[in-house]
Amino acid sequence: MKLSLSHLLLFIFLAAGTTSAQWVQTEGPEGGAIAALFQDGPNLYASTLGNAGVFKSTDGALTWDQKIDGMGYQSVEVIDRCGSYLLASGTDGLYRSTDDGDSWTTTTGLPSGYGVRTLMVDGANVFAATSGEGVYLSTDSGATWSAVNTGLPNSSGYTYASGIAKAGTGILASVTDLGTYGIYRTTDLGTSWAKVDIGLPAYTQLNALLMDGSTIYGTGPTVYKSTDDGVNWSEAGTGIPAYSGVDEIVVTGSTLFAAAFNAVFRSTDAGSTWTTLGGGLPLMSMVSLETAGSTVYAGTIASGVYASTDNGDTWAQRVSGLLARDMTNFFIAGPTLYGNGNGIFSTTNGGDIWATVRGDLKDSSAQPTLVYVDGATMFCRDYPATGIERSTDGGATWSEIYSGLPPFGTVSSMVSAGGALFTVNEKVYGSTDNGDTWARVDTALGVFVYMTNITKIGGSLFAYGQGIARSTDNGATWALADTGIPAFFGVTSVTVVGSTLFAGGGFPVKNYKSTDNGDTWTAIATLPSSSSASQLLGFGNDLFACGENNGIFISTNLGTSWTNISTGLPSPNFRYSLAIHNGMMYAGTSGNSVWKRPLSQVTAIEPVDSRVPAGYALRANYPNPFNPSTEIRFEVAGTEQVTLEVYDLLGRLVSVLVDGRLSPGTYSVSWNATGVPAGAYYLRMSAGAFSATGKMLFIK
Repeated sequence: MKLSLSHLLLFIFLAAGTTSAQWVQTEGPEGGAIAALFQDGPNLYASTLGNAGVFKSTDGALTWDQKIDGMGYQSVEVIDRCGSYLLASGTDGLYRSTDDGDSWTTTTGLPSGYGVRTLMVDGANVFAATSGEGVYLSTDSGATWSAVNTGLPNSSGYTYASGIAKAGTGILASVTDLGTYGIYRTTDLGTSWAKVDIGLPAYTQLNALLMDGSTIYGTGPTVYKSTDDGVNWSEAGTGIPAYSGVDEIVVTGSTLFAAAFNAVFRSTDAGSTWTTLGGGLPLMSMVSLETAGSTVYAGTIASGVYASTDNGDTWAQRVSGLLARDMTNFFIAGPTLYGNGNGIFSTTNGGDIWATVRGDLKDSSAQPTLVYVDGATMFCRDYPATGIERSTDGGATWSEIYSGLPPFGTVSSMVSAGGALFTVNEKVYGSTDNGDTWARVDTALGVFVYMTNITKIGGSLFAYGQGIARSTDNGATWALADTGIPAFFGVTSVTVVGSTLFAGGGFPVKNYKSTDNGDTWTAIATLPSSSSASQLLGFGNDLFACGENNGIFISTNLGTSWTNISTGLPSPNFRYSLAIHNGMMYAGTSGNSVWKRPLSQVTAIEPVDSRVPAGYALRANYPNPFNPSTEIRFEVAGTEQVTLEVYDLLGRLVSVLVDGRLSPGTYSVSWNATGVPAGAYYLRMSAGAFSATGKMLFIK
């Protein structure tokens, strides 16, 4: 068969669009939760808590590269070296590397399911403190392991070990079984242990131990120290606020640094007094520290690594290439895609560059941070949990504005309707002065209602959490709209496909649909492996879902069945959020930042020709009449927000086939009319100032 030039160009275009039919990671946002830092010669290693494994830097944390070959995606608690082996303890076990982390092999003997909290290397011997089964010892540089728990508490059936360190001729370990707490010492490589913790407060478990000369330091509610191999202890935390939760302690020269709940502290007098360090550090949990010569590194719970070259007086963030953030949700405003991950980030070029709109938020929880944006006006939540902050200059400056909201709630979303703003903080609140003051508007729902999110669909507002409430008069009145959904069902997401509403939740694991605007709901198929849906997203004829722990899915039949479309994504991983923008689908992950793939790979919207057409156009559908499917082609002359909608003869919206920003080109989309009555329907296309209408006939 002879191909014309136009056919050949079309074939090349379609072939090029299918060569990368999987998810790829975008260039940010950078940062993440850093469990441990380890300096090893010229290399600095960072282990992550969010399933991103290990990162390595060879230039003092200026740039980072992920190193998970042989390890895969998992959380890693601790890194150390024993002889020629680099050791890393992850969710799935302990790994060794002989090539500075470029590749890893697994070891044997450590209990599965119990994370190693600390490693302590003494020659070829390595001790591992586990979270549940006590202390393990390896005498062959970490290749094999055996338990050494004689004398350690175990009345509950579990032994939790945290800090472990060399102390004179012995080894000290901080251990509890949730009944007995204390410091235990062994002088025979763990064959037997004896309790030695005189002076420590009752019920104190130390998170980390550090031997500096003849002094042992321990961290917990504050800092403690011992000068007699751990037998007697005294408090050494003057200057550290009570209950700061000190996680880590390191020493360089005569200076000690301690990482705590929301600060790094420094002592120059052997722990007698401490000062709080700032100078660029974010106000969030500091979970790890390391020193390298005159440089001090701090790992945070959400914003990656910070470095100080002046003894901790000033700090600078160093996260280039460190793609390990939790990304909890997205927000779309015109050409801008915003992402939330303990900060607010934005991109206008498909994730190649992410700008920081608001960084280092104090609240490190998994709640969304950006909850509303309208041009230059933005709202975000910040610490304390009740805090709403507003910016009217595109994020340059922020001010608190939550008058009228109750304390200790969680503001996670906001919508605009009827000239007012509405948000949820367990209940539904409204503001008619752009957020200056708030008042509850859902008193008709009663006191036993707990709402976590709010969204606008068509002419209705839906608040959901413990059930679903609906307002059809721009938030003036509210009523429950969850008949068919069990009591106390936790609704996590509400979306729409055409005229069908969908609701997903976590416990019990179910998904529901409604064909009467929420009056009644019926159960639909759960996601594979009975995974709960952290988000449902409707687009055109398709319903998408991101599962808590097993992938991203699409349903083309209104939730009757699901297909996994997760190829290329880190696995296992939690998928928090989805967005569709400019012809791309984006996935926000737990600990692996943002990933994307072309929407055309997974939906009915197909690019037909990438050449820029002469203008915008809506072509006649084919076939017409049809039963039950028809194809519609349309042309887009510039990058524009495009909608393609189906209406019945009474002007009621039946289905949304396209709703997103598309690049110039010719596209094709199909409409399957199964489930709607036979008859005539209008097809309406809008793209900027362009609009066009066509007529279709569905016969049975």
